[in-house]
Amino acid sequence: MLGFVKERIKRKIYSFLEQVSSPVLKKLDRPINGGALELLLRKEICQENNILSISQTIHAISKEKKILMRLGDGELPILHGKSSGFHLYSKGIKNKLLEAYYLSLHNNDFLMAVNPDLIYPYTSPNDLSLISSCRHYSIMDFLSFFPINYTYANALALRSTPFLFYKECFPNQQNEKYYIKSFDNHFYHDDDMGKIMFSYYKDFFIEPLKKLWKDKHVLICEGQFSCIGLYNDLFEYATTVERVHGRNQDAFLEYDKLKSFVLMILEKYPQDSVFIVCALGHTSKILIADLYQRGYTNILDVGNLSIAYDSYLYAFPREWIDDPVQTICYPPKYYGLQMQEWKNEKRF
Repeated sequence: MLGFVKERIKRKIYSFLEQVSSPVLKKLDRPINGGALELLLRKEICQENNILSISQTIHAISKEKKILMRLGDGELPILHGKSSGFHLYSKGIKNKLLEAYYLSLHNNDFLMAVNPDLIYPYTSPNDLSLISSCRHYSIMDFLSFFPINYTYANALALRSTPFLFYKECFPNQQNEKYYIKSFDNHFYHDDDMGKIMFSYYKDFFIEPLKKLWKDKHVLICEGQFSCIGLYNDLFEYATTVERVHGRNQDAFLEYDKLKSFVLMILEKYPQDSVFIVCALGHTSKILIADLYQRGYTNILDVGNLSIAYDSYLYAFPREWIDDPVQTICYPPKYYGLQMQEWKNEKRF
């Protein structure tokens, strides 16, 4: 009881500080809660929360069969009342996101993943990374909606590079000299150490995820140009693969229609024989929560996993993951990259 009262008091104080600082920061052309105030809040959260490593997050998904509910920097603007990325703001999408996150935070079947930027231990209020990371969302949102003294997963895990995954698993190995080269995706094809890193990434990162849907009927709910698993072997172990395409932008605008169509397809299969893969931005979280409440537990919000994996398979820039070209087609194809469609996929 005392802890609850203490937390409420702190939030009242922070809310007051935000109201006082906002006009000043706006005049200075600085983000809300930037600088010292932001640093103060992050320092407190860093002391009281824990974020799992990338490998721990993958283990929780693949071995403990946790349902990953991701909170990235794309969702926080929506919670803050602003449009974000592929989704326009509305009270409807904000409320449904909060319902999904509330379900995740109060259910042991779920694992809430946050962007490490949210609680990264910055050391100076003048840190450029701090200011940049505050530009699109406010730490106040995190304090308002999510508990402290909580263990979170790593929301960036599913787009991790083979280098970072390998470095995390072997922290004492002298691999810093490869760091700059690791941004060149040809590194994983042309350099002996790069090949070792990519092989490790496939064996201990990609393979455990692929086995989640082994011998299952996979239903992919994705944006029109997402191409999840289309040009790689992510679903080679699946019995069948079926796709539902939502709007590439503002998928939530047709959410009821989308959900009805998904449920109609799922009726064909026993619940334990199907695995649902979501890549619909903010709408993925809402769909996952609704499907879970209907008894479905084999679900993964893959985010950018597939295009990140393609980046290393085909040696194209990782920047294409967030390329605006995704609003009209799959970026690597747009830029003229020749890619082979996965032949073992059984699509409807």
